[in-house]
Amino acid sequence: MKTCLKADATDAETICEMFWWFERKGELLRVEVLEISHQQYELRVIAADGAESTESFSNAQDLAKRQDEVVQTISKDGWSGPHGWII
Repeated sequence: MKTCLKADATDAETICEMFWWFERKGELLRVEVLEISHQQYELRVIAADGAESTESFSNAQDLAKRQDEVVQTISKDGWSGPHGWII
């Protein structure tokens, strides 16, 4: 899922976020990618227990490479996904 948020109507700064859910034994893990500003990105992993890790990147290529590594590690650790919304 991708969402974009503006700080307020007069602010040109927009933060875009994409996230994916992974499931293992009834627990959920969330992977987020945020575009904070032009050429400023964050990769966040929020574990089932609420522990969060954040990595920052100055270009989309490094972010994409690291995101692929994280998803591969999550999958190897027995998490299934990514899962989307069930409506």
